Amino acid sequence: MKVLLISISAPPQNTPESLQVIKYANQLASRCDLTLLTIKEADGWRKADVSLKDAIRPARIVRLPHYSSKVGRFLSGILNRNWLMKPDEDFMFPVQWKRAVKKIKHKPDILYSRSTPYSSALMGLKLKQYYKVPWVLHLSDPWLLSPLNSFTGELQAYHRQAELKCFESADVITLTSQEQLALYRKHYPRLAHKFHFYPNVYNDDEVTDNPITFNGRLTFLHTGNFYGEGRNPVFLLEAIQKVIQRDPTFVNDCEFVFIGRLNADVHAVFKKYNYPFVKVIEDYTFTQVVQSQRNAHILLLFDWKFRESSSVFFLSKILGYMTSQRPILAITGRNSTCWSVIEERYGRCFEHDNTAGIADYLLDALKSFRTKNSNFFTVAQPDPAYSARNNADRLYALFESLLQPTLPEAK
Repeated sequence: MKVLLISISAPPQNTPESLQVIKYANQLASRCDLTLLTIKEADGWRKADVSLKDAIRPARIVRLPHYSSKVGRFLSGILNRNWLMKPDEDFMFPVQWKRAVKKIKHKPDILYSRSTPYSSALMGLKLKQYYKVPWVLHLSDPWLLSPLNSFTGELQAYHRQAELKCFESADVITLTSQEQLALYRKHYPRLAHKFHFYPNVYNDDEVTDNPITFNGRLTFLHTGNFYGEGRNPVFLLEAIQKVIQRDPTFVNDCEFVFIGRLNADVHAVFKKYNYPFVKVIEDYTFTQVVQSQRNAHILLLFDWKFRESSSVFFLSKILGYMTSQRPILAITGRNSTCWSVIEERYGRCFEHDNTAGIADYLLDALKSFRTKNSNFFTVAQPDPAYSARNNADRLYALFESLLQPTLPEAK
């Protein structure tokens, strides 16, 4: 079976979607003839990570020129930015579909696109129209229904039409959480049969014993970039302020490490609180992140503060945290996807405004660290429902089912 995986997010990018592409692609490559269609190495927040250069094997990789940075910077100086976001800054990727066909050469049996960016889905649409083979469209995050996308007017109409056209053309649409599944089935009842659950996954070979140690300071770690409005560590930093008032020695025995790139708003938040025991590392590799997660004592997760019906994001870092076998301190909505996965099994969850509850947790953590109470730091084993191997098996079976000839209806 020849499978064409279409994803702008791909190695050597060190981004959440790229890391998921690596996990699924490596499993698929052992089951089929896999070709990855992506972009050439980019700069900025998607710059190459040397530790991910050869992350997918065996697979054939076809790379198209990446114009979004240069073209986007030029055009944004003379045009309305909203006009460019059709569907996103990678709008030049699907425009190159004919070039892609020439470089791919062979006709695939299955198309499998992964978004975000949504331009990957539009490339899938172009190639579906050209090759006329089954297409599985994956959305790691919602598109039109995402609370992060404040589309209005003409831009909203564009995205509504683009999403609907892709959904109508795709044979199957896969989503990362049950909450997203319910959201889209309700919004598109006519297409409800097309939506299936395929979560973010962890690598099975990452599941190894990782006993807790009580040396040095109690280390809290967050890995990943901060981007978009409404997702930052301010609620944690406020809770730390309460803790220090109750136990001034907290500052001597704890450290908070943030590995990832920060937007201007988050930089300003750290500068405002200016805690000497908070460390930010913005230059890193994926290998360093994995090792840091295994060395930390407690892992931090910050979800967006949305109304409950919009808290459908499955942050993929949860899977890396799972395999590190460390408790997660998550700040999220009570009915969010993150809460349903983490609470009681992999750590504790607190609503954003519950800084008193977060402060109590921090003090309990320090007490348990000082008394070497390993039970506090013990979590459940990684859930096999999120195994890359298991979900790649399901995905490959889905591909096979799409290639089965349709039986004639009984008369």
